[in-house]
Amino acid sequence: MSLSDEDDDDVSEYIRQFLEDITPAIQDVDSLDAVEEKLTHLEETDEEFHKYPYIKHLRRRIDTALTGLIDDEIDQNKSHDMDSGSEETLVNRITGMLLKSPPYLNLLKSLKVETKAAVDSLIRSFQDDLIQRARKENARLFEAGGRRSPKQSALSFTDDSSLGSSFNQGAFAFVSQERFIEMVQNMDVSKPISVRRAALNNLYQMPPSEAQACEYWNVLRHALGDGLSDPDEELSEKCLKYYARMLAAPHPILTSDIYGSLVEHIASYFGARKGMLIPVEDGIDMTDMAIVKLIRKFSLMCQFQLEVSTYWVRYPDRFMDNIIESTLSLLAVNPSIPLSNTENITPLHYLALIDTRANWFKKWMHGNYSRSVVLSQLSKHRFLIENTVRWCIRLQMCRQRKPDPLDDVTSNMKWTNISSNTHKYYSKPQIEYCFVVHSLCVVGRLLQYKAGRRFFPIKLKELPDPVSVTSFLVSVINLVVEPTPAHTANVNSKVAGYDAALLVTEMLKKLTESESACTECLCKDAVTNALLEPVRFLLSSTESDSYESHKISEMTLLHIADVLSSLAAVESGRSHLLYGEGKTSFTINLSAPIHTIAKFAVKCLNGARFEPALQNSVVAAYVYICRQLYTTCEGLFILTSYHLHTAITNAWEESTQAADLSSTPTPRSDYGASGDSADEESTLILADNLLDNLLNIAATPKGLSLMQLSGAMSECVAYMYSRYTKKLQVSKCEKFGYGVMLTQVAATSPGIEALYNTGFIKALIHNAWSAIECDPDDHKISVPTPYPVDPVDKAAHKPLTSLLNMLSSYQALYQIIGDVHLSQQQSNTFRDLPKTVTELIEKLVMLNNLERGHYLFNLEQSHVFGLRFLNVLCSCLDSMLLLESQYNIRDCLLQCQESNTTEHNDVVIVDVCSIERNHIIARISSVGGVNERVLPPRSLLEGANPYPWPMITSLLLPKEYTVTVGNKSSIKQGGDLSKFLSSTKSWDHDAQWLEGCKKAFIQSLKNKPEIMKASADLLERVVKAHVNVGSDVVFPLLKENEPHTQSPSLLTETQKLGIQLVVKYGSQLKLFKPGNDTETNLAEILKASTGMLSKQQRKISSTLKQLESGYPAMDWFIATIFLVYCGNRERIWKFILKFSSVIHSAYMWMPRLHNSVHLPVNLSSCGIHPLFSTIGHYIEMILHCEVPLVSSAFRLSGYTPSQICQHWLRQCFWNYLNWSDICHYLTLCLIMGIDYQVYMCVAILKHQQRQILYKSQLQELIFFLMEEPILEFRLGDHIEFMQHLETKYRPVILSDIRDLSTP
Repeated sequence: MSLSDEDDDDVSEYIRQFLEDITPAIQDVDSLDAVEEKLTHLEETDEEFHKYPYIKHLRRRIDTALTGLIDDEIDQNKSHDMDSGSEETLVNRITGMLLKSPPYLNLLKSLKVETKAAVDSLIRSFQDDLIQRARKENARLFEAGGRRSPKQSALSFTDDSSLGSSFNQGAFAFVSQERFIEMVQNMDVSKPISVRRAALNNLYQMPPSEAQACEYWNVLRHALGDGLSDPDEELSEKCLKYYARMLAAPHPILTSDIYGSLVEHIASYFGARKGMLIPVEDGIDMTDMAIVKLIRKFSLMCQFQLEVSTYWVRYPDRFMDNIIESTLSLLAVNPSIPLSNTENITPLHYLALIDTRANWFKKWMHGNYSRSVVLSQLSKHRFLIENTVRWCIRLQMCRQRKPDPLDDVTSNMKWTNISSNTHKYYSKPQIEYCFVVHSLCVVGRLLQYKAGRRFFPIKLKELPDPVSVTSFLVSVINLVVEPTPAHTANVNSKVAGYDAALLVTEMLKKLTESESACTECLCKDAVTNALLEPVRFLLSSTESDSYESHKISEMTLLHIADVLSSLAAVESGRSHLLYGEGKTSFTINLSAPIHTIAKFAVKCLNGARFEPALQNSVVAAYVYICRQLYTTCEGLFILTSYHLHTAITNAWEESTQAADLSSTPTPRSDYGASGDSADEESTLILADNLLDNLLNIAATPKGLSLMQLSGAMSECVAYMYSRYTKKLQVSKCEKFGYGVMLTQVAATSPGIEALYNTGFIKALIHNAWSAIECDPDDHKISVPTPYPVDPVDKAAHKPLTSLLNMLSSYQALYQIIGDVHLSQQQSNTFRDLPKTVTELIEKLVMLNNLERGHYLFNLEQSHVFGLRFLNVLCSCLDSMLLLESQYNIRDCLLQCQESNTTEHNDVVIVDVCSIERNHIIARISSVGGVNERVLPPRSLLEGANPYPWPMITSLLLPKEYTVTVGNKSSIKQGGDLSKFLSSTKSWDHDAQWLEGCKKAFIQSLKNKPEIMKASADLLERVVKAHVNVGSDVVFPLLKENEPHTQSPSLLTETQKLGIQLVVKYGSQLKLFKPGNDTETNLAEILKASTGMLSKQQRKISSTLKQLESGYPAMDWFIATIFLVYCGNRERIWKFILKFSSVIHSAYMWMPRLHNSVHLPVNLSSCGIHPLFSTIGHYIEMILHCEVPLVSSAFRLSGYTPSQICQHWLRQCFWNYLNWSDICHYLTLCLIMGIDYQVYMCVAILKHQQRQILYKSQLQELIFFLMEEPILEFRLGDHIEFMQHLETKYRPVILSDIRDLSTP
């Protein structure tokens, strides 16, 4: 079948229309196979399928060719199919016959020929049609003046700039070389203007790369430059648009060449022949079209400068070098009139008008790739740097202009608004102000980089001395601190970004972002002294002083505070504020900036009146700077003498009372109501701000004691909880949330009480329960969630860690569950959600009753969660004894093991729960270091016997869990210390003997630490020496009475259980034989010491449970001494009597200062032991300075070094060190000094640095530190490090440790 030409054209149109119609359906498909799949099922997915003309055409062809054949087949097969009753069989038979029939094959062949011819026709006409459309569209855009389409390049100009679509490539036509030569010739200046316009229009239809590749490109380049300078406005404008189009071309050689041409053309304006040498005094007249044209060319250049940095890294290095070199060469032009002192407008002035904030320079200096080239080129044009520095120093002259010029220039700062329609004239003050702002931004960016600071010092003719970095910063700081003109006090928000003081403030803040820049630029006494000059003036002034001639605005004080706050946020800046330039750490330098800041803050908080009166925002700003410093241990060390916590507390109480009074409804008129409302809101904001600052004092252990002494613990914790629930940021300069502070607060009894009362603990329990028993949306569920892969699901790990951070310390746990009994319920229900820690333990751990487990959706997961929680708690011996005495934890776990056995042979089934229970039972039933007890692992092994350790089913541990240890409590002969003790028996135990003992002890540790052990004789002689010397005696020396003569006292259940553990441990060490006499002796010693200390205790009325009566835990120091003396009651008692008088007893013997009369009433009643507030504080301080990685790991983990060290020291390292190392600890602190408690803890944490960093990444730091013993720590390996710490920190630490009158 043949087709006529008319039919062929119709089919082509049908196909073209069909392709256009289905384009939306296939435009998002990314492969040819997917397109074929889409078209195959198009009839199913497109409702308009049968309405397409091409589909109708195909249907007509099918009907014409096959309808008759189909009817004949139906008639022939109708009777047969009626008999069979199967229409489907009939359709299949007819279809199969049709597909093989000659009419169908002819139709298929005809359609292929027809479609191929139509497609070939479309392909032939496609290019011509595309070119014609492109020409029409391009001509329309060109004649319309360049309106920008949404898809154009970001480099296009707006209509106001009259450069419109200059960067839009559009579509191009390809012309012959002869035609191009003709266009170039027609662009010559000798040709008529109409011919030149037509040639330029034709150039628009050529690709930029074709123009550049032509051998006549240089001729065209000069012709285009002549066109830019042509007086004909239309030709000049179109040439500029063509430059813009060429700059947008993705060809580095072309772009570099055309940019160089534009720069050369602009530079020609500043030659004498152009007549564009305009004095700055004359200003810039925007009604002059020649100036308008020049500014548009600068705008195009500036726009290219802003964009080119985003892609020049993809081009050859020469491209960037050419751009930077030509730009800086232009900006270095400094035209001047011969024999005249008149200053002319330079290219840099125009660029400053267009890009006042020097964004082009900021982008060019951002990456090292371009920065090195820029700095290298600037070294060839040092005049540029000198000129910008000169104008920065002269900035104050421009700043003191009248307000109208300033407002005018800053309201038109953006280059996109500079045109003849928006501003008519720029005066000299406006031009100079833009120029100096641009210069300030350039120099500020240079100072951020080390290579940029090498340009200093700079020699200026008008100054006698070279301008160094420091002198430059002092000069520009004067713009901030000197009296502000009246018009700058209330700068319009529209122009506030160009205020001189604000610009300098931003520059100084940027310098703090780099540690090196901050150190070299801002950490100078001259710089901070210049900044604090207004603050010092206010401190030295009185109310009678006259302020008429020298008023310091609040905005000035806020700018200063903003810079100081940024400085305090970095390590080097914080050190400079605390100590000054080049001063030693931990020394009081009264000239350091912090003292001025603290004095001003305290003066403001105490209600000092200034003229004019300072608003609350100023007070809050300077208190916040102090807060950034006192949240660190070093900062609090310096600021303690200013009693900021007292001043903040008093100011908070006053502001709260004022807010309450202002909120009381009183009869008043409507007049002035809005002002009163604003004052009330300001007062409330100040009250919250002060409470927030008071809360942040608790960031350190000593600060937490100060906050407790202020009496605002409950209010601060409630405020923290309110912000925590709202997920609010802590502050603008702090990167972490309240995690560390929460742990710090929870480590003490008053802190955990406040947290419990605010509902924080209840919220943590709810989160934990939701994670293990509910779906992710915290809704109750009726079906269990999928079983997790890990024993503790990832979703439950964080709630578990949060709970442990709060409750891992004994003080916290005792305050929460002390004397709180179980509910005695035999079963639970789905609705009984735990609300307290006791209920959580009962529902997740106490599953000895099968009925309780039936009401847990995730029985194993929830039980393992509870067991992991319990295991960490039992790592603390006091917590373990408390849980055992109140809840019989061990018996409950044994019952769970018995219920988890096989039916026939009563063998405990090995599963995740039984393994975890087995581990906890072994932990509870034994005491010792890593070599003194065996704890079964909590995981299976590979092989035939994955769990070879026996399950514990009774109170008696299997022999696999017992270790035999020899007596290691004596000093073997041959060591330096033993020789010294033998040779000095007849000596007086004075300072000389004590010094000799120290040297012998250190030498023994270094040479033969394995033979140097503690002995009763050594401890007695050391304590006797301390008593004789007297420098460490801080308590009265008691009379030597026998233990049985002391006031009798009863032992608590925890002490009775503790006695059993101690005797069992001593028997294992073979220090004595087990028996009733041993337990009785220890009980008598505990009763006697309790009775003795009770005479030195005061009764305190408090809600804290630990202050209600005697010391509420086991005395682990007495237990340790009992083992050292092998149970000799008389010698132990004599040692205790003498030891109780020296300062060592205050920190090594926990009951010594419990409710003690030797402490001030406020300290003994605050519930925070000096071991935490003093020893823990200095541990964190030294750790931050000496082992910063470990300190950061703790902070990231939300756990604190003071908490784990307090835990270790309270139980004398039991379960963490072997017995020999515990004896080393006692001897070290007694011989070397009590401050060695601090140094030893720091040494241990440094020893564990690798494991701490690893575990913090796994978010398992608290599990590692609480559960694992301290491995391979040998005191002799770290004694030199501890001696180094002693030399560096003892002058600060020891005096504070001995002073028990302050926290």
